[in-house]
Amino acid sequence: MKLNAEKLRDGYFSGADLRSADLQYADLHGADLSGVNLRNADLRSADLCSADLHGANLHGANLQYADLHGADLHGANLHGVDLRSADLCSADLHGANLHGANLCSADLCSADLHGANLHGADLQYADLHGADLSGVNLRNADLRNADLRGADLKCTGVHYFFDKFDTVATPEYVRAGCKMMLNGEFDQLDEEKVKEMDIEQFSKEDAVAWWNKNKDHLKELSTKAREEGWATKE
Repeated sequence: MKLNAEKLRDGYFSGADLRSADLQYADLHGADLSGVNLRNADLRSADLCSADLHGANLHGANLQYADLHGADLHGANLHGVDLRSADLCSADLHGANLHGANLCSADLCSADLHGANLHGADLQYADLHGADLSGVNLRNADLRNADLRGADLKCTGVHYFFDKFDTVATPEYVRAGCKMMLNGEFDQLDEEKVKEMDIEQFSKEDAVAWWNKNKDHLKELSTKAREEGWATKE
């Protein structure tokens, strides 16, 4: 379905069925799209700045290069969406489902993601500077080269990683840490398992040296994870 993109600005589309709609370059600035079904829609380079998309279904939609600055996406279904290089600065994504989303090089500066599901999301080179990531599910997320300066990582497990291990808080270790830390399974690690961790740009010898230096603290994290409830089991 191809829509006239010139007549959508500030429009009211709440609850509409726009599945697979062609909305490339559409001007939806400030539009009410709450609860809209946009499953598999093409929204590449669309202007969704300040749009209301709360509760919308965007499963599998293509939002590459879209402008979602300040948009309301809380509780939205963004499972498997393509948000590469999208502008999500200051967007409200709390409680949103971003399972398997591609957010590579996306701008999430100061975005509200608390309680969101980012399981398996690709966040390589994403700008998360100052973002609220408290309580976010980052299991198997790829955070290589992401900017996490000033981000709120409470209850994700990752903040313990940064606070305690600043010398190893590189994106590669964070990515590997997400896989094991959120399970609260550090006490099950040993040198052989450390060697198997998927940590690019580091030798197995460096990984083992890191493990031997920090293993006592890592075991403490396992206890803390269970006591404070931030470990997540599948």
